[in-house]
Amino acid sequence: NPVAPAYTVDGQVSPTVTMAPGEVQRWRFVNATMQVAAQVSLNFPPGAEYLYSNSGYMLLSKVVERVGGKPFPAFMRERVFEPLGMRDTRVHMDHREIVPGRAYSYESAEDGGYRNAVLSYANAGATSLFTTVEDLARWLENFHTAALGGVAAREMQLTRGVRTSGD
Repeated sequence: NPVAPAYTVDGQVSPTVTMAPGEVQRWRFVNATMQVAAQVSLNFPPGAEYLYSNSGYMLLSKVVERVGGKPFPAFMRERVFEPLGMRDTRVHMDHREIVPGRAYSYESAEDGGYRNAVLSYANAGATSLFTTVEDLARWLENFHTAALGGVAAREMQLTRGVRTSGD
């Protein structure tokens, strides 16, 4: 079993801890959950404002897992990507896995050259969606055809939210 990394003020996992990919995902979810649970009050009354939250998307992926009865990457593959023909799209959870055709990120090295900048995401829901321009076109086409989800789902996605102030 891996040693759990120290919980830091900024909520980041210590980069010196080595864990199996599933353990990294589990720890990031636990870490995000700890951050959400530590909040003692709302930022504002419900409906009054909007605030983006990676933690919220991570929690939503767990809801999808529970309701769908399978891991989030498998659910997305079977219920979204395959039906839309998005054969090159995936929820990428193992940063060690080689992804054919993937463009990798690099950063400047001390010697003036470059080195690989490993992005070990593994927080399903908030990040880790790998896709291609062709698959994005297939996704966009679904907004026109509503083949997946139907017209009602499409209209819900396109409906502007309204705050309690009317804005």
